[in-house]
Amino acid sequence: MVLRAPIAGVVLKRDAMPGAVVDAGSPLVTVSNIGTLWLQAAMTEAAATGLRRDAGLRFQVPAFLNETFEARIQNVGAGLDPLTRTVAVRAVASNPSGRLRPEMFAKVWIAAGTTRSAVVVPGSAVQRLDDRSVVFIAHSDESRGAQFERRDVELGSRTDERAQIIKGVQPGELVVVEGAFAIKSEFARAKIPAES
Repeated sequence: MVLRAPIAGVVLKRDAMPGAVVDAGSPLVTVSNIGTLWLQAAMTEAAATGLRRDAGLRFQVPAFLNETFEARIQNVGAGLDPLTRTVAVRAVASNPSGRLRPEMFAKVWIAAGTTRSAVVVPGSAVQRLDDRSVVFIAHSDESRGAQFERRDVELGSRTDERAQIIKGVQPGELVVVEGAFAIKSEFARAKIPAES
């Protein structure tokens, strides 16, 4: 028996094996047209606040790290997920070549409504001290060598590799990257009272 699908597409899943007895209405195969795909993202509350239907976003998938793809937002969730505290966002991505596959993981970027200048530093430069995000600025002192200044900073977007600093560091200042954890330890130890 030859069965024909009502739509053109590719078989994503086969539920029935050749020779198997199936009941009426049981799914045999899952067919999908992957020329258009859904992109589902979980956005932080702050990031999702400015999102609107038909707004564009960009994304990358691990299989094609040197390429950026685009999608259009179709729906922004009305509420937060109580466990992850994120908002569900669904977008549509055109996939005419069929290179993107269903269930791929993606890293998503959204375009903000306004632009603001910021300093970007390696993620290892940002440390936590006294429950605050800090960096250490190096100052050259010919008589005593390098001196380090603690700066509380306000962070923007952050990945494992990079951190955006919106407030607290000026362009051109020397931010400690290598050894930032050791300097943090010295600052923390200086606050511990000596034992009597």
